[in-house]
Amino acid sequence: MNRKYGKVDASGIVTYAPSIVAHDGRSYLKPSAEDYARADDGPWLPVLDVPPSDPAPEGKHWTRTGFFEPSPDGSSIRVKYVLVDDPTPTVEDYDKAMEEHLFRERCERGYTTREPDMYTNSEVPRWNADARDWKKHRDAVMLYALAIMNDVAAGGEPPTLEEFKAGLPNVEWTYNDYEAVVDEDSEDSAEG
Repeated sequence: MNRKYGKVDASGIVTYAPSIVAHDGRSYLKPSAEDYARADDGPWLPVLDVPPSDPAPEGKHWTRTGFFEPSPDGSSIRVKYVLVDDPTPTVEDYDKAMEEHLFRERCERGYTTREPDMYTNSEVPRWNADARDWKKHRDAVMLYALAIMNDVAAGGEPPTLEEFKAGLPNVEWTYNDYEAVVDEDSEDSAEG
C-alpha cells in the first residue's frame, strides 16, 4: 500500500494505492506519479496534507477531520480541515503560563538555577537589588494571576491564554550594570 496516492469516496474516506500497479499491459513495482495516474485501477491521485492558508479567526483554530476531499482542480486529494473553537483554558493552563513567564524572566537576567531572591542578604550590589526587585515583581505576577485563576475557578469568564499572558506584569530591574560601571569609573577619575 502506498499512502502517498489514493482515491477518495463520497464520504471522504481514502483508499490508498497498492504498491504495484498495472497499465499498458505491464506491472510496475515502483510506480511513478505517471504510473499511478495511468493505472488500470486508477487513476490514483497524490494524497496531500495542506493546512488552510487562511488564518483562523480569533478563538478558533484549524483541525484535521480525519476525512479527505478532492482538491479544487481535481489533481490531488487533500486532508479536510475545519474550524473549531479553541479549548477554554483551565486553571492549570494559567498556572503553567505564569510559571513559564517567571522562569523566562529570571533566566534572561542570568538566574537559571536559583530564584533571584536567594541573594537578599548579598553584599554584591546587583544581586541584592535583583533580590528586592524579584520579590516585588513575583508578588505582582502572583496577585494578577491568582485573581484571574480564582475568578475562573468560581465560574467567571476565562480570558484567552494570549490575553492572560499579555496582562502578566514584566519585571523591572533597578540595578543597571552599565550605570554602575560608569559610576565606578567616575569615582576612580575623581580620586586620581
